[in-house]
Amino acid sequence: MSIQESVARAQSSFKEQPWRLFASQIAILVRTEVRRNLFTRRRIWVYLLAFIPVLIFITHNIFSVYHRDPANIEDDTEVLAGFVQLYYLRLGIFFACMGIFTWLFRGEMVQRTLHYQFLAPVRKEVLVIGKFLAGAIISPSTWRGNSASALISTVCAWYRSSWASSRPRSCSYTDRHRPCRSRTRR
Repeated sequence: MSIQESVARAQSSFKEQPWRLFASQIAILVRTEVRRNLFTRRRIWVYLLAFIPVLIFITHNIFSVYHRDPANIEDDTEVLAGFVQLYYLRLGIFFACMGIFTWLFRGEMVQRTLHYQFLAPVRKEVLVIGKFLAGAIISPSTWRGNSASALISTVCAWYRSSWASSRPRSCSYTDRHRPCRSRTRR
């Protein structure tokens, strides 16, 4: 058999495949896996793993409102960039995606529901592609919101500190060594 005959046979078998059926089966698998795995109790550790930097930024912003120079946003931006590079990319996303993608099949085996999917008239390749696409939808949806909220908390803290430095300060115990604006004459 020549190469041309084998290529022609491969092309004809490729055209004979039921691609619409495969696409509809993949869509159904993706929909059910996303519904089953996106907001479950077993995913709480993934959300906590993704939300740790946001909590750190929020506590930093709460406790350092009046001790921050509003003109120096570069420091906060460098800290945020360090968190994204060191924590999100190297640690958090790796372990969260590992947990999500491992649980797509391992969770089925633990819950003893994988054999139901093998009994359905679905090819194993379609099942794997559907589960992979579901994991590819779940993991970015988890991490995008948390990285955006970290950025928003940093920008809001900078805005809040610039607002706090522009308003008149009240007299307090720590301001005894310098005159208060409300007591000085203009």
